[in-house]
Amino acid sequence: MEFMILPLLHGVVYDESVKWQPSLISNRPTLYGRLFLNESLLLGAPRLRQIRVKSNTCHVHQAFARYYNTCMAAYSADKELTEPFYMGTKFKTMDELNALPIQGRVHTYHSGGYVRPLSYNKDVNMGLIRHLKEIEWLNRGSRVVAFEINMINLNMGLLIGTKLIFEILPTGLINAKYDSKSIYSNPVITSSGGFILGCAVVVYVINFYYTYVEIKKLYLKGYKTFFTIQAVLNIPSIGIIYLSLIYTIYFGIYKRIIDEKINAVTYHFISLDYLILTYSFHENAFGILVFLTWMNLLRFMDFNPVLRNLGVAMQIASADLVAFAVMFLIAFIAYGNLGLLLFGSENEDFRNFPTAFLTMLRLLVTDFDYFQLEHESKILGPIFFLTYILLIFFVIMAPRYPEWAAAHELNQPLDESKLEELLLIKENTEIESDLGL
Repeated sequence: MEFMILPLLHGVVYDESVKWQPSLISNRPTLYGRLFLNESLLLGAPRLRQIRVKSNTCHVHQAFARYYNTCMAAYSADKELTEPFYMGTKFKTMDELNALPIQGRVHTYHSGGYVRPLSYNKDVNMGLIRHLKEIEWLNRGSRVVAFEINMINLNMGLLIGTKLIFEILPTGLINAKYDSKSIYSNPVITSSGGFILGCAVVVYVINFYYTYVEIKKLYLKGYKTFFTIQAVLNIPSIGIIYLSLIYTIYFGIYKRIIDEKINAVTYHFISLDYLILTYSFHENAFGILVFLTWMNLLRFMDFNPVLRNLGVAMQIASADLVAFAVMFLIAFIAYGNLGLLLFGSENEDFRNFPTAFLTMLRLLVTDFDYFQLEHESKILGPIFFLTYILLIFFVIMAPRYPEWAAAHELNQPLDESKLEELLLIKENTEIESDLGL
């Protein structure tokens, strides 16, 4: 901390000789000590947090009794030290800090801990760190120490939340972890400009139309419409769209608060934990929305009688490979988009759409790291994998289903000539029904 982190933090600060000034900043004195690498502005002074355990929370073995008279166990919620003060630092809960649990390599720490705010001034921070070192603020009872710093990149419009986490085990081993997450300060318009905004408008319009369709069906046919395949695909999409609107409003309000604090001379730490969490949920929800939108295309394979008859003719001619390829491609695109939006920010196998599409092919031949996918998300990872395997299995087996059904109806071994006769009879019956004969 003393020799690496703080020198890096204060290595490049605001200098009057630098003529560049972001348009977002209207009060130049607020730049002093807050401008990092002349591009990012600190959102409040950094802070230190530590979570501790109580003394005498485990048994001291007789062999070590002459060396230690106290024992401090591994972290757990019931053994955590929650006294109001510890060596001049105040204990705060996660709600008071507006923070989320700290994810370590061994444990997840559901607590705020003892907080020590820092300053924008290098000399003040160095003196504070040396003082904490002298009074042994960290000792055998410390289980995790987090250095938190939030900033906004003024060039790219990115809100960045960074944590340096040092997990201290009872054995004395220290696990270091770097956790940095970023989100755009504008949730719609990114570096792609109007293209993303245009796509968002199209998606909203389509799903508003789905809302009208579902309400009309509910009015005409009652609650039975909720149990159709079309409703299963449309209703979740409608819900995601309206949740997205709520999120956009929430993000706009929170962003306005951040903009006000940027120009204020304040040392108060601005937490981005919940904003980043809701953005992650919003991103996952839109991934599911894109997936459902692609899957809706499968319904139009049976759009009118001509397409139905064409499908039967392709089966009779044993040329259903084209239909199979189309369904296979749609499933690949749907799951490729889903994997890209769910895991693309952390998993190299889904870093872009071509790579995600190739990963879908590799998964079928078991050239795939499932455990890495599960590590990214213990819930969405397994669901993504299992549903993909099951869907592809049924897509592969679907072309053979009419033959099995025909063989079962004839109650005899499968015969190609009788199968063709049965399918032709079915085709003629459907044509007569369409003509009203």
